Amino acid sequence: MDLRGIYKLIEAEFKVIKKEKSVISIGPENRESYPETTIKLTLDEGNNQYELFEVIIGKEYLVDTFTDKYKSVLALYIFSKSKLEVRNYDTNCQNDIESAKTLNEIQNIFKDNSEAQHYSFF
Repeated sequence: MDLRGIYKLIEAEFKVIKKEKSVISIGPENRESYPETTIKLTLDEGNNQYELFEVIIGKEYLVDTFTDKYKSVLALYIFSKSKLEVRNYDTNCQNDIESAKTLNEIQNIFKDNSEAQHYSFF
């Protein structure tokens, strides 16, 4: 996948708050005007330095620094998926696993929850 493809993925899955030549900021897709957590990538192409930040209530935390633009934009996408994506949580999953009587039942619980993309059993 080329750089343009990654940008399209980011725009499709997240809310792009700011996209300029030197900064890309994205937030969760829920369309809040001022999200609590955003992810920011600064692009300094002159010095070949790209910095990835997690911004929580206005305070920036440096996540990593890159020297390759492609890797930095890919890291922006992957990090945003891990921090901003809304995940389903099934509170009954743990109870189901604890009350299962056979290994076969546990395997079925894992199969059902992984297909539904619940992360509560991990």
